[in-house]
Amino acid sequence: MNEAEQAHALNHSTSAQTDAEVKVTAPGHSTKSIGGFPDFFVVGAPRCGTTALCRYLARNPQICVSRPKEPHYFTRMKELPTAEEVRRDYIDYFFDHRTEAHRVAGEGSVSYLYLPGVIENILHYNPQARFVAIVRNPLTMLPSYHQRMQYLL
Repeated sequence: MNEAEQAHALNHSTSAQTDAEVKVTAPGHSTKSIGGFPDFFVVGAPRCGTTALCRYLARNPQICVSRPKEPHYFTRMKELPTAEEVRRDYIDYFFDHRTEAHRVAGEGSVSYLYLPGVIENILHYNPQARFVAIVRNPLTMLPSYHQRMQYLL
């Protein structure tokens, strides 16, 4: 597939999802639509470039990246929230800057990669969600991580 075909495929696949609203059904929950739920999630190990990737993506006027980049919303839940709770506590709070010019939205909570149940919870709200996983050779990542931890202390 050449570059033009890849660009067309990406534009075609994302436009269908962003115009649709996500249907939510869970035991004890009524079916609700959650418009504006993120289309993609950047996940990965620390010090692997997730922040840089999210910054690059946010420069595109058609991409809305959450503020802050790492809301960690799905790591804090004990049970699936209702559609109204997701709208109020997640979408309206972390994506309040989203406009109609934004064709897709995403966030970069790296912890979603390694915490059990998080990916499943996200897919519950958006079965079409895409995940970009970034990893790095641990032997080159550890010195960077160690230096970062020293800086924070």
